[in-house]
Amino acid sequence: MISLRLVVMGLCGLILVLISFAPADPAYAQTQDENEEEIPKEYLEEMQEVYEQCESTMKLSQFYDCKCRALAFLDQRIELGPYAPDSYVQAQVKPGCADPVKVAGRYFNICLNMIIPRGYLKPGQVCECFANEMARKFDRTPVIGSRRLVAMQADAYTKCGLGNSPRESRNILEEEENRKAEKRREETPFSPEFPELRE
Repeated sequence: MISLRLVVMGLCGLILVLISFAPADPAYAQTQDENEEEIPKEYLEEMQEVYEQCESTMKLSQFYDCKCRALAFLDQRIELGPYAPDSYVQAQVKPGCADPVKVAGRYFNICLNMIIPRGYLKPGQVCECFANEMARKFDRTPVIGSRRLVAMQADAYTKCGLGNSPRESRNILEEEENRKAEKRREETPFSPEFPELRE
């Protein structure tokens, strides 16, 4: 004979199974659907455009988490409404969404390309220090600006032993930038009718 205890345990188990498969509260489901409908399709399309622009822009994609930036744009668009120009919405997106891993990778490669030709004995250690320092600095102040980045780089080079002073580090960076600019000038087609193309 089956004990009463087993029957009760079986019924409790059956009730738990039925509860777990029961549909959600219809009122909650309706509220959830209404919230999803509140975001206009145009806003979602704009968010996708912001994401794609970030991913396709090398400078943005190497410093930021593009999904985070797209969501921040969507938040601002919802807050500012449909009549705010895109450029204004973009300007209102607060600096943030820095991706320290991408920043560190970018600056590790930059460092290696600069110091290996100079014959540094331990480029991996020096560049790891430099990359991590740049990632920390950018995470604290995630704004892309050439003067700010050059100052951050000079400070990171100094901290990692690539220069005895910020001035020496800046000279190293300026030398590298001049070398890159010269290489770009050499690769740019020259036209006698349009000498400005050379620049």
